[in-house]
Amino acid sequence: MSTNYSQYLGAKKCCSLKVQGATGVQGATGPSSIGPIGYTGIQGATGAQGVTGAQGETGTSQWVPMDGIGGSTGSYNGIGITGQDALIYGNLLVTGGIDPIYLAFTPQSTAPSGFINPLWLDSINGNALRSENIYMDRPDINTAYIALKPENNSAQILLSDGSANPLTNYMTYASITLENPTTLITSNLTNDTLEITDTNSGKKSNLTAFQLKLPASYNDASLNLTNASTYSQTFNGTTLTSQLPLVDASNVGLQFLITNTNSGSLTITTTAGQLIYSSTGSASATSRSLATGHSHIFTAIKTTGATTYGWSMV
Repeated sequence: MSTNYSQYLGAKKCCSLKVQGATGVQGATGPSSIGPIGYTGIQGATGAQGVTGAQGETGTSQWVPMDGIGGSTGSYNGIGITGQDALIYGNLLVTGGIDPIYLAFTPQSTAPSGFINPLWLDSINGNALRSENIYMDRPDINTAYIALKPENNSAQILLSDGSANPLTNYMTYASITLENPTTLITSNLTNDTLEITDTNSGKKSNLTAFQLKLPASYNDASLNLTNASTYSQTFNGTTLTSQLPLVDASNVGLQFLITNTNSGSLTITTTAGQLIYSSTGSASATSRSLATGHSHIFTAIKTTGATTYGWSMV
């Protein structure tokens, strides 16, 4: 150990100080350096959901400006939607005209309420197009009428308004045809002829120029007449009969002209025992015999009592 006594004494003096000396001057700052980044800590738990904020402003509508070319009408400026369907869940109010390619109505069982003169399809009546009031006219020629003209003119309808010439009421281009599927009686009216056809027998009656043309054919078998039977009935055969229909309040005044061309007598009977009153002086009876070549008119009548009915023969 290379120490000397002087050094020893100096050390003793240093270590045996009784009072701390004054603080020395601060030394210069040491060199600066940044340590490495520490590890990321574990993610904390998700906090509770906050209160819903106020509703934002309404977004931009899907309707966008459109500038199209409308054929000969030139440029069209408006708003519309291209390549998509527009769905409206409610009523659509249009204050101007509409110009669709077509209209397709959904059939309804009742008319829509709350509208003036709605146009709709009636599902109860064969999907018929319904409206409370339809009026069509031609003001450019000062004529008010409805004209329906199919291409083949087989069912033209033209209704006159009653002024000027009222003879413009047609159901077809040349006639009016009425068919009764219950009685199978068809009436066809032209400008000078009314023709009534009994589909059951094929017999026809014609009224031309206010003259009644009786059927040219005849019955070759017995026949029970009905309220819908043709007025004139001719019989030709052997041992034939014709029964008159029951008379009541609904058919008083019904008439038949019955002619017998048999080689023997034709028997006319009634229904439910009603009497036939004769102007020839014969007693009333429930049946009459028409001799060969004879014709008689039989008329449904009310007789002696308020509810007593029968037939008159002249």
